[in-house]
Amino acid sequence: MIEILAKLDPRTGKVIEEKPQFLKPGDVAIVKFKPIKPMVIEKFSEIPPLGRFAMRDMNRTIGIGIVTDVKPAKVEIRSK
Repeated sequence: MIEILAKLDPRTGKVIEEKPQFLKPGDVAIVKFKPIKPMVIEKFSEIPPLGRFAMRDMNRTIGIGIVTDVKPAKVEIRSK
């Protein structure tokens, strides 16, 4: 995870805290992260089936959500 941008009220979706230091289980937040491996994702508003994700660590689900924005990675093309 790169940065926790905001903690949200799960019922209304309104921001209740800007840049919190941590999140507890059950919290809802806007988070900026960079995956370890390449992923095929799109904005949820454009292609809903590719706009959802789940983050797993040591066979446990640690986060789920929808994609609100995507910053494409720079791709290196190597010839053989």
